[in-house]
Amino acid sequence: MAGSSTVKAADRVVECGDKAVFPGFIDTHVHAVPSGPFMKGVDVSDVKDIEDLLARMREYASSVEKGKWVFATKFQDKNIAEKRFPTREELDSVSTEHPVMLYHNDTHPFAFNRMGIEIMLGIKPCKWFQWDINATWSKNCIQDFVESLPGYHYNENGSSTSLPTVQIKHKDTHIAFSPDFLFNNRFSFNYKGFEAALQSQFVSKQYMTNAEVEELTLDKYFVSNLNLAYSFRPKKVLKEVTVGFTVYNLFNEKYENNGWASSDYTDTLENRGNYAGYAAQAGTNVMGHVSFRF
Repeated sequence: MAGSSTVKAADRVVECGDKAVFPGFIDTHVHAVPSGPFMKGVDVSDVKDIEDLLARMREYASSVEKGKWVFATKFQDKNIAEKRFPTREELDSVSTEHPVMLYHNDTHPFAFNRMGIEIMLGIKPCKWFQWDINATWSKNCIQDFVESLPGYHYNENGSSTSLPTVQIKHKDTHIAFSPDFLFNNRFSFNYKGFEAALQSQFVSKQYMTNAEVEELTLDKYFVSNLNLAYSFRPKKVLKEVTVGFTVYNLFNEKYENNGWASSDYTDTLENRGNYAGYAAQAGTNVMGHVSFRF
């Protein structure tokens, strides 16, 4: 601003008043978000074929903390022998303990292993309606899981005697309470203070123990909730008041989303017992709500 003490000697001073002023930006089409993984991932721009690519990624994955993302960047499918992206199964061979993401050199195409596949989509065709979708595919496994199975002998007088705990070796098994597929869908409507939202969720089957016992599972379920609300602005004291209610489990789905499970054996391993308890969820129910903004 002209006359300000911060203005130094200049050939020209322009009075801008209350207008915004920006410096001159020079941007060579930088993709800010993909640039982050590009800076921290492993460079695979010079790999010769798929096996060379996977080996490079495996080596990098071995240095990354378990559960953290493994990024491979600057991949150019046209420069390798196969002239293609690796398949999901090939990327699964890189690691089952990390979500893996392979970036193409131009930052637009990319590929994931199964642990890292997630799709998010938001559509707003008009001011008063929005559609949001989120879907996740994952396979969280324990490699070469060893199950500890306690044993008991039941006496005639009703008492029991503990038997040696047996170690049972499994191959890769699902982590307990880790579904392979999650899907969330939300329709929301907003018009002149009125809001309506229908939110639905699908959860696939879950094992309740790491031993992957078919008897000890939570069934898949699909549940929906409906929220209706109206917001208005009183003339005095309050900035906004919202009044509404939510209908939970709109379609009265019968489902369990949690529980407990255990296993043991009686006398011999052939007499294995599997036990479970389930946390049944409420049927259709309604809750009202009022909120105030001062």
